[in-house]
Amino acid sequence: MASLYRCCFRVAALKNVPRSPTLIRIAGISTSKKDKDTTIRTPQLFENGLPEKFDARVTNKHWVSWGWDPNDREQDATFIHVFFFCLVTLMMVTGGYFIAYCPSSQMHDWAIREAYLEIRRRESAGLPHIDRNLVPEDQVELPSEEELGDMEIII
Repeated sequence: MASLYRCCFRVAALKNVPRSPTLIRIAGISTSKKDKDTTIRTPQLFENGLPEKFDARVTNKHWVSWGWDPNDREQDATFIHVFFFCLVTLMMVTGGYFIAYCPSSQMHDWAIREAYLEIRRRESAGLPHIDRNLVPEDQVELPSEEELGDMEIII
């Protein structure tokens, strides 16, 4: 979205650029004689000297745009501050808060609660926590001594 904004803004900015050069040649240097009468007229940019909002201390000497507004330094800084505020504060902090406090999707709390309820039920009935015959012994198929061979059995 930002790149679309930048492209549209640059096209609009290029339409407003004046096409007149700042130096107007009176006589072409390559075709004129080498007289001392030939001069180049430099037009006065401002009729009454400098503009009203001129501050010699503020320069754009080494300013590089963040990509939001290539011409206006103040608007470029405003857009980048708004962008980072939205990115960091709203997305990261609020998203992290949501992820930290959202309920478990794998239902770990439910499984632990059910285990405690089952333990309490079995203890009140006088049963062990895990029944020895949970799987009937006649359904269990163990390997024979020949299949085990020399394999070490750890109990």
